[in-house]
Amino acid sequence: MFRNLPGTKEEDCYGWEIKLDEKSNLTSASVQEYIQYLVRNNPDDMGVLLNPPGNCDDLTWIYEHLCQICIEVNGNDISVLDRSIIQMNEMIYQLKTNKLFSNKLMIPGEAKQLLKNFFKQVYLIFDHVYYNHREIFERFEHMNYLFSRLVLLSKKYDLIHLDDLTVPEMPLTL
Repeated sequence: MFRNLPGTKEEDCYGWEIKLDEKSNLTSASVQEYIQYLVRNNPDDMGVLLNPPGNCDDLTWIYEHLCQICIEVNGNDISVLDRSIIQMNEMIYQLKTNKLFSNKLMIPGEAKQLLKNFFKQVYLIFDHVYYNHREIFERFEHMNYLFSRLVLLSKKYDLIHLDDLTVPEMPLTL
């Protein structure tokens, strides 16, 4: 795991490169750090962000992306309603404590339905913000492309039914 030392200047933070390949010793923390590295360096490169490294299975990749999306949503002001914040905290708690996710590197297939439910809940928060607080939505989306990641992951891994995607798609593609 990589860490910034106390006293590190902001411009020097996260100055390392992270690569996961077939030979990497994969851990849940390394997958999460890798996603954070990708988001920090190229938040709009969906071709890279959506594809797990060769030694990471799809459900682990989806799980870690969902955790990262929840962390990023909670850390910003787009959660306009207190209910949304509570909902995000409940999802994070479930993701961290549910027995289906006890081994984050070998998530069972039956966990996909729960992940789909979580993706749908997060999407509905974005849906509300888009239609009721468009300026906040657009400002937030252009900073980190969270909504685009959510939609493209949902499409790639069949997590949200296409008919349920009501917010116009952002111009990013695979």
